[in-house]
Amino acid sequence: MSTMFQKTGVMAIGSRLRILGERMGKESEKIFALYEVDIKPKWYPVVFSLLEGDSKTITGIANEIGHSHVSVLKIVKEMSTAGLINEQKDENDKRKTNLTLSTHAKEVLKGLDQQTYDVTLAMEKMTEKMQNNIWSALDEFEALFDAQSTYSRVLDVKREREAGEIKGGNNSGDKI
Repeated sequence: MSTMFQKTGVMAIGSRLRILGERMGKESEKIFALYEVDIKPKWYPVVFSLLEGDSKTITGIANEIGHSHVSVLKIVKEMSTAGLINEQKDENDKRKTNLTLSTHAKEVLKGLDQQTYDVTLAMEKMTEKMQNNIWSALDEFEALFDAQSTYSRVLDVKREREAGEIKGGNNSGDKI
């Protein structure tokens, strides 16, 4: 943990998760290269969604993987440019585009099964050494976040502090 996070504590959880995500993304690039799977790590959730073989829409993928429609659209455009996606207009609703992995994608993804197996085992070995189950903790954190946003929680605390219900803080507005 960096000195900054030791000083800020839990208040900076978003920054810490983002930095950890960036570090893991760089590792993922090396792992994809190791298994000769020529995709970008940010494409993986879309690839995983389409691996089942059924055609899906951008909205369907976005809902499944928890990304925004705009984010999935951008990834699909990149993957399409790389020749990894087949796009076909929906016969019943011309506004929708059905997506599947291309034949080229299936060739590019040949090493993905072994990569998935090895990465899963490596992560299981790593998490077995941890005191806390990070996967369960993330599930719990997401559920709490979904139930009430950080902004809403901070607003509640600010109101309570300003009403004198919480002691501490700096009500003067001066720098802490």
